[in-house]
Amino acid sequence: MKFDKELFKGTVLNNIKTLYRRTLEEATEQQIFQAVSYAIKDVVVDNWMATQKEYEKKDPKIVYYMSMEFLMGRALGNNLINLRAYKEVAEALDELGVDLNLVEDQEPDLNSIEDQERDPALGNGGLGRLAACFLDSLATLNYAAYGCGIRYRYGMFRQEIRDGYQVEVPDNWLADGYPFELRFYESCPLAVEDLVNGRIEAALMDSLPAGDAIARGKAVKKAGVHGEPDQFGVAIRKGDKELRALIDEGFRKLQADPYWKELQAKYLSK
Repeated sequence: MKFDKELFKGTVLNNIKTLYRRTLEEATEQQIFQAVSYAIKDVVVDNWMATQKEYEKKDPKIVYYMSMEFLMGRALGNNLINLRAYKEVAEALDELGVDLNLVEDQEPDLNSIEDQERDPALGNGGLGRLAACFLDSLATLNYAAYGCGIRYRYGMFRQEIRDGYQVEVPDNWLADGYPFELRFYESCPLAVEDLVNGRIEAALMDSLPAGDAIARGKAVKKAGVHGEPDQFGVAIRKGDKELRALIDEGFRKLQADPYWKELQAKYLSK
């Protein structure tokens, strides 16, 4: 990434204006984080689009890594490191009077921009972290690949201490939105037999982790539920025919499995 400091600063200030109708001095730390993230997302999306053009031209075999969990970690700092732009962005923000992150030997500073990002805790631990490592490696090693998972509305859980006891509460990681994702409105529904009480409307979301070899972008494809809570279903973007066929075949095998039928009759029937 060839970093243009003045262009970056102008983009951040313009994002604050167009997103929030504020100046830098009026913006909150969370709003500045969003503005910075969208500025970086512009670069990541450019790389991702260039990667898709290469896929279309060379028509390679594509790996679809499917996992119930992806613990990708915070995206802003990771993308800046992989873009080789962390130091330059930190210096540009410093000129605007904004701290990107802590410097060594300082106490934690919740006003730093990186600390505004919620960690998407979309998994239990080892499995999700392994899946994230695979995605980083696939991007770095220039493999044609996608990660396919679920964009859970809530993370694992958030801990609070009440009256001396640990209490688990919902982790609403999407409360402030997530700038490093794209929603595909041209998603088409994948037919799934009713498992509980009908169907659900869902949309395909792309999260864009920037691999170490940043000229190549990779996407984590996640089906995100946005319909009624008593419905069920999946959406797959038009054109992802191989992925659609793979998931469709998986559901057919699941529905034909005697053990699944026993579970469905015992626990999921009305």
